[in-house]
Amino acid sequence: MHRTPEHQFQHDHTIASLASHYARRQCDVWTNPANDVSKEFSGLHPDVIVHDKKGYFLFEIETEESISEEEALSEWAEFDHAWKVWYLAVPAPKRNDAINVVHSMGIEHCKVVTYQEHEDGIPTFSGIP
Repeated sequence: MHRTPEHQFQHDHTIASLASHYARRQCDVWTNPANDVSKEFSGLHPDVIVHDKKGYFLFEIETEESISEEEALSEWAEFDHAWKVWYLAVPAPKRNDAINVVHSMGIEHCKVVTYQEHEDGIPTFSGIP
């Protein structure tokens, strides 16, 4: 998906914020921001890979403009086929839109979680493990 520069910045900033959240909890964290797809899990490249004593948590970060059936077909379906559980992080106001796309496209192993950016520029996450 091609994002506008503003949405690409938001995407990458959200990846970094989520990674920082888990790093503070002393988890191992790997990221794939922008076009950096150097970290893989089961042959795929989620935006954030977290490992702790409970196992692995895999996250795909979307912005308002990337919640679509096109994105579901190009990425989410692959993740859903490869992993038993993975997390789709979307802007809080777009939660219902994301859930509708997930259901309409038959995505079964995805848990939709949300983030909301505050005035200080730091997003908070809801529903993450």
